[in-house]
Amino acid sequence: MSSNVSTNRESKAKITKKKLFKSALKLFKEKGIENVHIEEITDLAGVSKGSFYTHFKSKHDVVLEHYQLIDEVYEEKYKELEEANLSLTEKLQTILLSGFYFCDDMDFDFLSAVLINQLSSPNDETFINNPNRKLYKIVKSIIEEGMGSLEFKNEENEEFYVGVVLVFYKGLFLEYSLLKDPTILLSKFGEKSMNKIIEEVLIKKD
Repeated sequence: MSSNVSTNRESKAKITKKKLFKSALKLFKEKGIENVHIEEITDLAGVSKGSFYTHFKSKHDVVLEHYQLIDEVYEEKYKELEEANLSLTEKLQTILLSGFYFCDDMDFDFLSAVLINQLSSPNDETFINNPNRKLYKIVKSIIEEGMGSLEFKNEENEEFYVGVVLVFYKGLFLEYSLLKDPTILLSKFGEKSMNKIIEEVLIKKD
């Protein structure tokens, strides 16, 4: 097989996956994930049903792929704030809040699908808990800097503080999903509690 043929096939596969992805998200937002059938997704994308399973294991995998874009949001916000005249506390709060804002467009139905996907995953290490995630590295970097500058406590090691902040942060996503109230935005639900836990756990008191 020539390299040109191989490249052409890869290009077509990417286009098909993108069509399926966009069609699925459109239908999920219109009808709710559980009310959408695979055939509806492939019909809207203009491809065969078999094509869906070439690229995704299930509808929930489509949602997870969309959710994984959240790490790009964290990274973009982190870079944006590098030169900002903010305390490390404010930078950390702003970065984590950007994740809430991203999920405001997903609503609890999407977030519930992500949780279902991760809970049913046979892997020991899921995306949400992966220590190689950009989110984990960003939070760790900020906390390490804060401990060095004495803005943050140093009674424990940085892994302890990273763990506490992220466990609480991820817990807010879970609590929000359990509310099942489309009238409440995640950013409104979680901001005050998130900021409070960061202040209590991290900030060094005089």
